[in-house]
Amino acid sequence: GGEHGSKAEMGVLTQHGYDAVERMGAYQSQRYMSLVPECKGAYVYCEENMPRDAKTAEAFFKGLGCETTPSLHSEGAEYLIDQGSKPRGDDGECALGTQAQVEGRVGGSVDEYLRLYMPRIRKLSELLGCCDASLCGKPAGSKCSLEDLPSAFDQKHWYTTFSGPMYAGKYFAEWIELTMLNGMDFAWGKLTVEEVMELSAFVTQYREFEFDMLAARPFGSALLAHVGATLHQWAAGAAQPAVTHAASERLVYYAAHDTNLLYLAELLELKWLAKGWQPNHTPPGGMLVIEALAPTNDANPTGEWQLAVFFDVQTPQQV
Repeated sequence: GGEHGSKAEMGVLTQHGYDAVERMGAYQSQRYMSLVPECKGAYVYCEENMPRDAKTAEAFFKGLGCETTPSLHSEGAEYLIDQGSKPRGDDGECALGTQAQVEGRVGGSVDEYLRLYMPRIRKLSELLGCCDASLCGKPAGSKCSLEDLPSAFDQKHWYTTFSGPMYAGKYFAEWIELTMLNGMDFAWGKLTVEEVMELSAFVTQYREFEFDMLAARPFGSALLAHVGATLHQWAAGAAQPAVTHAASERLVYYAAHDTNLLYLAELLELKWLAKGWQPNHTPPGGMLVIEALAPTNDANPTGEWQLAVFFDVQTPQQV
């Protein structure tokens, strides 16, 4: 429990995470509060029964300076904010790629990537004291480390389709990273913040296997089309049937997930390198910001509509 309600009301969002997002809202208020005086003109899309998203939106708009969070609009949001957890289409034809398709796109076997990460997997294995011989399918007392774990492919589990050493590296590196970001004791005091962020390369690399173009097309296209319709509505000044907000709404906020950002990045070929993070990392509180600049905007001398795109995130130390 706490100031903002019970743990159940927060979902898996921690109080520390809530506070960090509130700080991000305060930062963004310097740029965007003039668009939505008294928070009028802000519109929020949020999936139903997703308390961490709702509370993240609440924290952001509280930091922005709003006394109350704008209403959350959820109709159809499950398709906009789609993480890829279930196939789409009449007979599920819109799904994740097969093992051959995914490995074909990344240029080779996922297990071969372990060679490139060997120093880091061994460092992580030593830190964890891993592993029990049974995890490697070996007799008791046999050598077993993270690099020896057996691999398998499971297409049904959209966030762990590839098990084995690279996934184990991602799992434990992310666990250490999140405990560190949450202000907790991390890595038994044996790693610096910089070393934690170095190990988070497992996270970004594994997500390249999972949230690739094969997944982005079925699970990110609706969101991208919706963003496009939002921009077109502003430029045309007339309602677009693809969206439920009006052209008069000046700030549209999608309470989404890291996976949704990765899908948009794939579809738009976006890259970013934020201070302190691995390339294209999507840490808690990070947000993709798209500004539409009208021809009459002082910051836009082109005479045409222009877009400015940012990936905004606090540094690891700030979080």
